[in-house]
Amino acid sequence: MDARLQPRSLQIISDSKQRENAMPLLCELSKGTEFGHYKEEQWKFVLLAGDITLLVVSDGTATERFLGCLLRVGFGEEDAGYGMMLVSPAARGLGIAKTLLATAMKLKPSQGLHILGMCSELGAPMYKKMGYKSVAS
Repeated sequence: MDARLQPRSLQIISDSKQRENAMPLLCELSKGTEFGHYKEEQWKFVLLAGDITLLVVSDGTATERFLGCLLRVGFGEEDAGYGMMLVSPAARGLGIAKTLLATAMKLKPSQGLHILGMCSELGAPMYKKMGYKSVAS
């Protein structure tokens, strides 16, 4: 495995301007994933839609690239949703997705619902290990 693909930095981005600045790196990350069709206009729609926190793991190099991302969407004071979990195919198996989800759930602990939306078949085993249950398919 390429040493540059080792996760080195976890960033939590709540500020809308910082989320907007992350769009080029998110577009690059999504290219090799199931969301390869996502361009800047789709990311802008998702990232600027409300109470959004973007979590990213990067390689920490001078030519930084994102290895994985997750969006946390706040629904009022109690509930949160999680989605747009993307991990670069070259960085899969390094625990990036687990780190992102575990970190997101600790950001604003709540007594309400934690909803994970649109889990892909690729991610289903990890979510199941973390205690999530499927309610529809």
